[in-house]
Amino acid sequence: MLGLPEEAASTLESLLCLQLRLSYLSTQTPKALREYTHSRDAGGITRRAEAALLARISSEYSFPRALNSAAASAPGAADAAADAASSAILPLLAEHLELDLAKKDPEAWKAVRAVFERAHPWAVRTECLLVEGCDDRITVPYEAGRITNKYHCSPVPTPEVVSRSSCTSSSSSRRAFGSADDARHDLLLTWALKKGVGRDQTRDDSTRELYDDGGFTNRMSDVRRRLLDVLGMDRKTVEVFLTPSGSDAEFLPTALACVRARRLGHKAADGPAVTSIVVAAGEVGSGTAGAAGGKHFSKLTPRGTPGRPENHVEGMPAGDVVVVQMKTRSKSGAFLPCEDLVRSAVHKALSSCPTSVVVVHFVAGSKTGICSPSENVLAEMRQRYGERLLVVVDACQLRLEDQNVRKYVSLGFLTLVTGSKFYCGPPFCGAVLFPPEALAELQAGHEHLPAGFDDYFTRHEVDSRYSTLRSRLPSWENRGLLLRWTSALTNMEAVKSIPKNRLNAFVSSWVQEVHDNVQDKWPYLSLLPEQRTGEPSIAVGGVNTVVPIVVRVPRTSSEGSDGNPEVALGYEDLRLFHRLLSEDIGRYLPQDLAVGDRAAARLRVLFGQPVKLGGASFGVIRIALGADMLMDAFCRGDPPLSEENVPAAGEGGGVARLLTQIVFWRAGGRTKHEKRLGPRRDAPCLHPTMTRGFVVVWMRSRLDA
Repeated sequence: MLGLPEEAASTLESLLCLQLRLSYLSTQTPKALREYTHSRDAGGITRRAEAALLARISSEYSFPRALNSAAASAPGAADAAADAASSAILPLLAEHLELDLAKKDPEAWKAVRAVFERAHPWAVRTECLLVEGCDDRITVPYEAGRITNKYHCSPVPTPEVVSRSSCTSSSSSRRAFGSADDARHDLLLTWALKKGVGRDQTRDDSTRELYDDGGFTNRMSDVRRRLLDVLGMDRKTVEVFLTPSGSDAEFLPTALACVRARRLGHKAADGPAVTSIVVAAGEVGSGTAGAAGGKHFSKLTPRGTPGRPENHVEGMPAGDVVVVQMKTRSKSGAFLPCEDLVRSAVHKALSSCPTSVVVVHFVAGSKTGICSPSENVLAEMRQRYGERLLVVVDACQLRLEDQNVRKYVSLGFLTLVTGSKFYCGPPFCGAVLFPPEALAELQAGHEHLPAGFDDYFTRHEVDSRYSTLRSRLPSWENRGLLLRWTSALTNMEAVKSIPKNRLNAFVSSWVQEVHDNVQDKWPYLSLLPEQRTGEPSIAVGGVNTVVPIVVRVPRTSSEGSDGNPEVALGYEDLRLFHRLLSEDIGRYLPQDLAVGDRAAARLRVLFGQPVKLGGASFGVIRIALGADMLMDAFCRGDPPLSEENVPAAGEGGGVARLLTQIVFWRAGGRTKHEKRLGPRRDAPCLHPTMTRGFVVVWMRSRLDA
């Protein structure tokens, strides 16, 4: 290892292996950790000692986040912070291993320490790194006994779970996780084994990082190249700025609009410099409006520092940006065109101040699949207002034909994409596709970028040709983002290898099958009316691959009557419903339950999270087609290409079986299994508004239920 003497190399290996074991233990729930440490075999003493060491490091350094603590360092001090973290942890590891190299050979120990400082951030379990460098949406609270994030997804593969949730979030597939694990392993070996890699204080700042980061910069560059290649885009006509998620991506168009307003002569006394119009409010990312207004949207930033939602990031003047949110649903849940409202809002904002800029969001596939406003209206307004109108395409679902993504960039639109929705990469990984002249404009105004952006973006996320912009950004490495994009691109490249005609046939067949099966379950399940715009579909396969489903229960006497015997579940009820679907309910049911019933109850299914529909009193859950399903179906190659051809865990993998397992039982103690759900303290607590005289449970997996 780097020419180390044999004993020094062995010492380094022992230190890195111990750290890997500790990172694994950090992913265990308290119950699992107790079982691990209290086993009575020969290794029990060692495991208890390791658990004690983990507890000590965790209490003092928030393990394993401490291993990536360069993320919490002051701007420009990433190396110093990494040194401080390793300096604090290294003696504890050495003490645990009873190493005495520091006393026997101080020079050899110095060499070991130098390599450890650079290698130790990668001597962490891949699942730990996958949840770093984003926000609290993807963290997993193992210490609270949970093994999934807030969307019930796991950073490790969960083949036992039936997943139709790509419109929200996905667990890692085996293929995608393997690619991330390989990348982490390679980067660890680069620092631990590759001779000649290390700090080179003789190089100038512009080239040193290419040698100092063990290949991290080159790998981030490779992610940008692969993304453009998979989208079929010319690298001379588009620039990629990688972002921790689609929500974080919203900061960049807002920053560009502020820079442009200042270039046009805008002064603070003139009022808001930017008006950002967010279309399809409630059906885009939960952090969209906040980030578009320059505000934190999570309690945790990608850098690991605390954020205060609804507060502006540091350096963003409170009055600079006004956000206007527009809903595109009526009280009945029907789609409402918003073109006239958008025109009016744009005219009002631009006519009130000659130096202001308006950002208009074109949603190219919302949470329910709608697209708004009309592309023709956007073209019309661009023609009228010129550079004072900045169009941002929210294509974060990326359920689009590639030629549409290319078209938007060619029209000068900033286009937001992710690899963690349709393409089922681990949550989350985003990017902004900039026309080159737009990124050059942002670079020209780099001195106006808020200081708070240092908690979200780094110089590694943008091409080295933009050296001035990169010099403004901090140098900490977002390792989680690299691994998440590496995973996502593995899926994207696999999907792009499927012949287009066969892929389109599968997509249209699957969507039709879902529609047919939902309609068969009337009145308990129903579809939302399709959006009708008169414009050609931009979606992959020409159809909406997110199917919103209304869930109904029989109406009770206390709810009055409007002529319908059923009532649609509201948003809060659906949240509970969504959670119950993701859990193993079988463990709460009696032991004498029929085998078929228990198998159905134990099946965990992930649908897309519930969505509020504008002013409607009800919401929807969503069943979505994802890249993982496409890859599974085409790897098998078994005709016909349909939902039934997609492998799924346990019984009931097909959509018909999944939907028929949703059964509503009368409450009030008249159902034998329902009686037995209540007494167990660990049984799921059913929300009072959920029951309404009915309880949602998993039941028999059969087509004729």
